Amino acid sequence: MSGVQLPTIRDCYSAEDVAHFYAAGWWRSETMNDLVDEHAAKLGDQVFASDRTTTLSFAQLHDRSMRAAVGLRNAGVKPGDRVVVQMPNWTELIVAVAAVTRSSGVNVPVMPFYRHNEVAYVLEDCDAAAVIACESFYKHHYQNMYVDVLHTLGRSMPVFVTRSSGPSPHPSTPIRTNDSSLKNEIVHRQNPQARRVRSRVVSFHD
Repeated sequence: MSGVQLPTIRDCYSAEDVAHFYAAGWWRSETMNDLVDEHAAKLGDQVFASDRTTTLSFAQLHDRSMRAAVGLRNAGVKPGDRVVVQMPNWTELIVAVAAVTRSSGVNVPVMPFYRHNEVAYVLEDCDAAAVIACESFYKHHYQNMYVDVLHTLGRSMPVFVTRSSGPSPHPSTPIRTNDSSLKNEIVHRQNPQARRVRSRVVSFHD
């Protein structure tokens, strides 16, 4: 983690303001993890979200984000580390955000239309420790982009890759499996630049 210190609530609001926000019910003491746990227990198999291709129940959000969080920690993500998350509004995005929160990391959302220059700036500016991205979307291949960007920056970090909206540019390499724990599957690519990127194709589905 870098020496950059994020502002806290106390840096932005006075003690009186904070007390008023809680008293008015505008703020609550529950964390995102608390809410995911609570709703999974109460609503279980009810649908939480859908992206026209996949659906995600409250229980699935809980279980998949728990497994993904374990995978992030196993990959070296520490409390307070920044994790870049770049993908469309898919159900995997919700799982990724919940997993980063569960692992005590800091989500750094990046718009899907950002390309090499913008992504390079974000990675450096926040001192990211890992990336979760889709493999491809609308003919743009994010996995390749991160390999190129990290090579240019001279950096190495885990890059976790979820599903693609189209065929992979290298159909013989990556290896896709059904393990959703973010910890076992390695993408082997015929590209010497890829040695700087511990890239893993993962599934957020059962």
